[in-house]
Amino acid sequence: MQENSLDQQIQAVRQCISELTREAPADPRDLLRAAENLAAAATRVEEERQQLRDLIWSSPDAFVATDAGGRIIDANPAAASLLGEPLPGTLLAACCHPDAQPDIARMLADLRAGHPPCGVLSPRRAT
Repeated sequence: MQENSLDQQIQAVRQCISELTREAPADPRDLLRAAENLAAAATRVEEERQQLRDLIWSSPDAFVATDAGGRIIDANPAAASLLGEPLPGTLLAACCHPDAQPDIARMLADLRAGHPPCGVLSPRRAT
């Protein structure tokens, strides 16, 4: 998924900021050029992030985002329709079939370890 690419770009922007703060150029024009390049990179990252969000939001597939504790913080309309309830603040485990609990635990462990979790889960109720 593109999320990894976005994370890499964000990390590159952060690294660039860090380098700029360590190495202030002698010529103020160099600093201005670096700031312009940084602003352009930040704009590109934000545009790509918005494109990804638009893609997920309009997808017919259900997508949810959780915090490390498994509480849903965002969900696209397909997820809300599939699960038939307000999702933000709800525990993912409460929305999924009991057989999915080991998969949820694995995904949350991946998330806490800094790895992108991914998986397919069955809803608690049939659609």
